[in-house]
Amino acid sequence: LVVAWAGVEGNLFGAGETTLGGGVTRFLTCFFGGLLVGWLIALVAGKIIELVEDDLIEILLTTAAVYLSFIAGEALLPSSGIMSVVGTGLTLGGWGRTKYTPTSLDYLNRFWGYLAFVAQALIFLLVGLMIDVSTLSDFIVPVAIAIPVTIAARAISIYALFPLLNRLPWVEHADFPHQTAMAWGGLRGAMCLVLALAIPETYDHRDVILNMTVGVVLFSL
Repeated sequence: LVVAWAGVEGNLFGAGETTLGGGVTRFLTCFFGGLLVGWLIALVAGKIIELVEDDLIEILLTTAAVYLSFIAGEALLPSSGIMSVVGTGLTLGGWGRTKYTPTSLDYLNRFWGYLAFVAQALIFLLVGLMIDVSTLSDFIVPVAIAIPVTIAARAISIYALFPLLNRLPWVEHADFPHQTAMAWGGLRGAMCLVLALAIPETYDHRDVILNMTVGVVLFSL
């Protein structure tokens, strides 16, 4: 949405989608449409997994379902493959947990935990190859601004939402100390680096945003 608002050509929303309205429309389509595609594929995969009693085959089916959901999301709704995978993961990780045997569920958690670790490691490696950390000193002012802004944004999102979430019956209650831990401990991560790397190279301030992001990640780590 920010990229569309900035009017950058060749942005993530597709050719010609450089207006905020076009970005919002494409975002809603990709977000909810992708979740729907992933949910439908996960339902089918869950039913098949229920009929299987082999641990390796069950893990293989979850892997196949993820790739299938990504391909289907990209083909049916451009740029929604990631959201399709999210929909599949949420469904197989929630409703689908009742379809696995206890042994395969333990293997499944370890398998996907390992893949998540590898993915994050590759993202940080990619960032390290693309950015010269020694140049961070050239962006010291933007980084110094980004760090408190990021902390404030994280704190607002946590402290503003949890008073409402704590009222829901199915949500585990989080008191103020736990909210503070989540606000302070949730700044680091690979997702912000992925988003920064996805900014089109045609955007003039791409290097500034990349260095700001790396600075925030290094600070929070």
